[in-house]
Amino acid sequence: MLPYAFLKTTLIRFARAAAAFLRKIVMRVRGRALDAGDARPSNVLIENQTPTQPTPRPPDNAPTIEQREFGSKLNSDPPISGRLKDGMTTSPPPATPSSPASSVFAPAVESDYNRIGVNFRNPWPRPKVRGGTIDFHCHLLGARHAKHWFEAADHFGINNFVTMSPLEEALALVRDWPGRLQFIAVPSFPKTPPNFIDDYLRRVESFYNIGSRIVKFHTSPGTIVMRGIRLDSPKYKPVFEEIVARKMAIMTHVGDPDTWYHGKYADAAKYGTREEHYKMWESVMAEYPTVPWIGAHMGGNPEDLGRLQSLLDRFPMLNLDCSATRWMAREISARRDAAREFFIRNQDRIIFGSDQVSTDDRGFDFLASRFWVHRKLWETAYIGPNPIFDPDLPADQQPVLRGLALPDEVLQKLYHDNATRFLSRLGVSFPPQDTAVRAA
Repeated sequence: MLPYAFLKTTLIRFARAAAAFLRKIVMRVRGRALDAGDARPSNVLIENQTPTQPTPRPPDNAPTIEQREFGSKLNSDPPISGRLKDGMTTSPPPATPSSPASSVFAPAVESDYNRIGVNFRNPWPRPKVRGGTIDFHCHLLGARHAKHWFEAADHFGINNFVTMSPLEEALALVRDWPGRLQFIAVPSFPKTPPNFIDDYLRRVESFYNIGSRIVKFHTSPGTIVMRGIRLDSPKYKPVFEEIVARKMAIMTHVGDPDTWYHGKYADAAKYGTREEHYKMWESVMAEYPTVPWIGAHMGGNPEDLGRLQSLLDRFPMLNLDCSATRWMAREISARRDAAREFFIRNQDRIIFGSDQVSTDDRGFDFLASRFWVHRKLWETAYIGPNPIFDPDLPADQQPVLRGLALPDEVLQKLYHDNATRFLSRLGVSFPPQDTAVRAA
């Protein structure tokens, strides 16, 4: 007979191995359930997927310039109340967030971008799009980031990008990834040079010479205070004149989440009010009525679909992009039915964008998490947890992601047709998909 001690040790080892094996099986089953979420009825929550709660972030009362330039667009998840025309809804002023948003360049920590154990490498069908999917708002900040970037993009069926990359990186990106990128002209960042406007003009010319036909103005409340220049400032007049002369288009970031207006921007004497910021923006669009225009991040106010409808009705050259993953996931989900109606009604005026931002430590899974959320949000009827942690909300109050399941003809315009039409108006285009070259 075998000694008792030997049998005891063997049984303990077997039990531990079995427990480890079962844990792996559970994680795989959870990942597959999430990736099958779009097959479930739109009114049914996926069961047994309570998010693991990460440690709450410490306060950060001094946002960096990078936050202001590419800031994490975040907001609360308020209840729907108040009726607007044609059934659209808006919400009351949200509660002050528990803490300011973390930096958009924060280290890539798995508990931040994959709270629920999704296997982002599970197969995904290609989007139902003729001509390829275009991400019209992103920030590929370095040529050294492109390998992971395009690996994640290819996996989720994103073909082309209109990116706000530094001028110093643009030539290398064009060389290595021909046919897959167009550029939006941006000023120097993160620092504002003393000769800001002159430097801006030089960069507009340089970007134009490599094919860019869009100029970005980042005029959120924080950036206005940081740079000391409003969108309607006479200082910007030479830049607008250059844009008109070159027949370029404009993208503006105006406004930020409602929680920020009721929190970090509560000092209206310093930051101004949302109403003041939108009067500023409207006055400039009225001054340049023939310039094609894009309002980034759903015009900076997805919380108020009535405001956005009014802007689209009054400014026929205005389009909106739906970029900013966490902000859109929260606010679109919070008013899912009204948002779906809004996207269908304005299907010719909304362009897909992710607001994906690359850094040195953001590999496949981090980048994939953003594409996963966007495709679930626009294409499917998924209702369940968001794998991405929302730092503007407490860990026990993370928002539920609610997919819009947009019709195929709306997705065709959102993902491809509207972007292609906008670019063609400016005399540029992406090559057919079979001629776009991928770097080795």
